[in-house]
Amino acid sequence: MVAISPQIAVNSRKSVRDNMLRFPVRNDANGEIGVAFGLRFALPNYLIDLYKALKNDLPAFNADPSWTLRMPAHYLVGQDVSATIELLALSFRSANLAGFRSRCTEAGPCRRLTR
Repeated sequence: MVAISPQIAVNSRKSVRDNMLRFPVRNDANGEIGVAFGLRFALPNYLIDLYKALKNDLPAFNADPSWTLRMPAHYLVGQDVSATIELLALSFRSANLAGFRSRCTEAGPCRRLTR
């Protein structure tokens, strides 16, 4: 198992320590992996205002001025490095569920991912 985080490396290391994670956490500091997998989304203005009111400075925490986050996702990857199952947690972004379903039905049970 491996996690990919938008956080800067120092914040990811802190998360690993604080949560006693026993798997590696890799960084996606520029959000390129999140974009490639279709997981990165821009926060709407009302959430940006809420984050600011709560003193949660995402641009500083992630070293990215874009006010974006990644949807949680899980991939089961075969030894041949192709993803066999893609599970996204879309409950908070139901508008994207239709797009996810169509991707899965176009390519069988779920789209295959390669390097």
